[in-house]
Amino acid sequence: NFLSFFFLYPSVFNLKEVAAVEKPKVHLWETGIMRITRHPQMVGQVMWSAAHLAMVGSTFTFFTMILLVGHHVFAVWNGDRRLYEEHGERFEAIRDRTSVAPFAAILDG
Repeated sequence: NFLSFFFLYPSVFNLKEVAAVEKPKVHLWETGIMRITRHPQMVGQVMWSAAHLAMVGSTFTFFTMILLVGHHVFAVWNGDRRLYEEHGERFEAIRDRTSVAPFAAILDG
């Protein structure tokens, strides 16, 4: 599924951080892909898993995709928990203006 790659690999990195020229920092952004969904990699994984499950359709693929999606759902919960512990009210304000479900925050206004 080609669209899943827009979510799986968002451009939220400073290339100097990726190349280890600068120390990586946590960016609490709410623009770009983060405005559509706060957890683009999870959305991309769900889309990718659904496409592969529809294409292959085996029991093994079903359980593999359940595990992959389950891992990402746990990462969403754990990531939000850690960001809240580290950034508190700053993250809470961003969490209120963004959403995990794609486009939900935009539709809410």
